[in-house]
Amino acid sequence: MHFASSSQTILAVSSQVKILSHRPVEFEFMVWRAAIVTGLSNPTCCDLSISQLSLLADLNKACHRNLPMNNGNIVDRNFPFFANGLQPANEPNILSASLANLYQYLICRGAQYRTLAKPHWEGLFRSTTQLNVMTGSCGLELLARGLQDLSNSQIPKINVLACGPVASNRLVNSLVSQKKIQLVIIRGTRDWLANRKIRSKTLLVSGLGHLGYWDHPDVRSMVCKWLLDRISPS
Repeated sequence: MHFASSSQTILAVSSQVKILSHRPVEFEFMVWRAAIVTGLSNPTCCDLSISQLSLLADLNKACHRNLPMNNGNIVDRNFPFFANGLQPANEPNILSASLANLYQYLICRGAQYRTLAKPHWEGLFRSTTQLNVMTGSCGLELLARGLQDLSNSQIPKINVLACGPVASNRLVNSLVSQKKIQLVIIRGTRDWLANRKIRSKTLLVSGLGHLGYWDHPDVRSMVCKWLLDRISPS
């Protein structure tokens, strides 16, 4: 096994911070908006993975079949949501992706990262009255840190579906108790990385580990139902 050198570690951390220096995306206002937030496997690029893009295609089809799309939108980029067009969409190997996610999980707690991330979150929050976020792994931690310093009056209604959440249970439980988020968790029965101390309704998927949530047919069905239940007129 090859471990990252100190220079590689510094470069990865620097890239995770540098990507936040881009100008925040200006979203068109919509009644509802949905987005996927996960760690950036490639810290220089906001592209979603092939599996995540396939899921978004299914979600868009389901939404078009069941309700008008002129009042809602599904973001097709990962946080912080911009398209730089500089990097090829090649997915990194599992080791590189895991290290990049670990670095982002650790640095997103720091003051510098949170300060730089804040305008990106605020731009998303201002763009809708109902935000539906599907998170993977440390994506819940990224969102939680973005909400940490904001009051309820500064954010829209936020529904979160967290797949295999790797996040601070103390912070997430606090956000739930403050009603900043309405949280549902999907967790594989063989996912030993997901935090089991987060208090929320949990949907279990038999035999699923930490990898493979976005490709699993049961998870995809759960995600579609979860989103449609929240954006369909009551």
